[in-house]
Amino acid sequence: MKVNFTRLHTLFCVFFALLVTMSCTKDGDTGAFDGDGIRVRVNLREGVMNDPNLLKQRASSANTKASTSDGIQRRIVDLGNDITLVAELVPEQASAALQTKQSASNGLRAAATPVRTDLPVGTNYRLLVYNTATGAEIHRQDVTVTPTSSTYTDIVLDALEDGNNTSTFTFVVYSFGQAALPSLPANSILNNVELTVAGAHNKLMYDLQTVTLSDSPHEGPHPLDLVLWNQLNEITTYIDLTSFGTPALKEISNPRFVSASHESGNRARLKLSDGNITYLGSAEDMTIPFDPIGSAGTTLAISTSPTVLVHDARTDGHLIIDYLAIEAESPGDNYDPDNPNATPPRLITVHPRIEFNDLAITPGVKYDLRLRLSKGNCIVRVDLREDAYSYAINTTPPNEPANRRTITGNGSTPSNNKGTVTTEYTVYGANDPNFGLVLDILQLDNSFNMTINGQTLAIPVPPSTGNAGGTAGEINFENVTNGIQRTVKFMDNYAESDWDNIWEVHGNDYGYGHIPVVRVAIDHNGDIKMWGRRNDSDPVLYEMELINGIQWNPNIIWHAGADNAVEIKQYRQGLTELDFVVYGRRLVDCTTGEIISPQ
Repeated sequence: MKVNFTRLHTLFCVFFALLVTMSCTKDGDTGAFDGDGIRVRVNLREGVMNDPNLLKQRASSANTKASTSDGIQRRIVDLGNDITLVAELVPEQASAALQTKQSASNGLRAAATPVRTDLPVGTNYRLLVYNTATGAEIHRQDVTVTPTSSTYTDIVLDALEDGNNTSTFTFVVYSFGQAALPSLPANSILNNVELTVAGAHNKLMYDLQTVTLSDSPHEGPHPLDLVLWNQLNEITTYIDLTSFGTPALKEISNPRFVSASHESGNRARLKLSDGNITYLGSAEDMTIPFDPIGSAGTTLAISTSPTVLVHDARTDGHLIIDYLAIEAESPGDNYDPDNPNATPPRLITVHPRIEFNDLAITPGVKYDLRLRLSKGNCIVRVDLREDAYSYAINTTPPNEPANRRTITGNGSTPSNNKGTVTTEYTVYGANDPNFGLVLDILQLDNSFNMTINGQTLAIPVPPSTGNAGGTAGEINFENVTNGIQRTVKFMDNYAESDWDNIWEVHGNDYGYGHIPVVRVAIDHNGDIKMWGRRNDSDPVLYEMELINGIQWNPNIIWHAGADNAVEIKQYRQGLTELDFVVYGRRLVDCTTGEIISPQ
């Protein structure tokens, strides 16, 4: 019995000693480390770049206002029809904890409290440690973040014995987000390693720190904070029409950043030893992805994923949206000579190209791009009365609403068909057409003109009084062999060789009601603007101007409170066609319908 008791006593002592040893070396202990090597505790977070000086204050166009505040770039654009677009490019701000991250020259923090990592679940990252003097790899750890991942990592490194009882290490961490980590040969040399950003990579994060630690095994764990700093731009785009009160947004056409990212194949290479990035190939457009908008429309559209830009030093970001289709009500009394009790319909309008070409984008910064549209006043359509309609003897007046006419015929045979065809209208002052007139041409072959209160819209440039351009002083869209010249061009100098023939461009509905081939607007001041479509497949209206001896008449006068006489004219010479809708406009408050005097 005595022998058995002695054995039990001995086993108890051994078990107690093991228990004490385990309790002294458990994970999370911050006291002395009684063992060989240098113990380092690594905290890892995701970080965002923040450059408070990345902003510029200038407008991208004459109708754009620019401002900056609190690091936010703002642009205000008048889209017409009293719709205003406020664009804000908002950089994501680094948290206070990350802004105080230590630099390599300051060494380690005195203490680092283990905290929950903010890396998303599924993130893959690689932690590497190199001998700073030789560049030789001495430690490697690949990690996939899970819901139960530790908030820190403890590693033990062999002392390098540099003669000062210290060891200097270079710590490197990188990640491609949730993408798989690329292969890296064993025993890598720091200066020889480059990371390739491939076409499939939508994220790259990286950090490097060189630190000198005591060789004493009784010190530690040494705390080290590493931050996976974002190296690429990620831009999330919002288009917000909540102020309209209804799902007014119907379509977003081809939103994109122009020449913004090295996109195809291998896009860039990052040198592991210093973080320098070499960009490969040329920059390409990057589409902003949105889900399709259903027929019911929406009040808020958010890009399905951030637009990732891989590019070098700070750039002037160039954003283009070909057009937005927006539905808006027309409140107030809309004069209709055929049905004065008709309720004004909700109208869908296509707002042409939205463009910003000076958004300052700094590599590595995440942004929100917020495009907010608001509607202050509304423009109500004012119909008018047709007074006279002259047409060729071989056609009959079509059965159409009074403000729409189609003029077709052959100006060559019989010969008495040649000449000017005119439709006359009166826009009654009693209906308060205080915002001018619009002519929408749905089909054209090949020219037209107008008269407003006795003044011809397009006239020869003085001192000429003849038929400039070879036509009867008309707005002409065709060059022909008999000396007739085109008298219009797009203001952005779009090549004439890339235009469709005007008779091949049709007024299409695209699900939104009519989209004209040509639109002419005369405002309350008598100022004139004209837009046209370039191709049948492109519904966007681009601003145009007159050329080849034709100019807008500076003497046009529009009467807000009196009757206005309007004539739509076409000189018939050969096969011609003019299908149009014409209407006056009234400015009203969108909420009350109260008439507002334009400024």
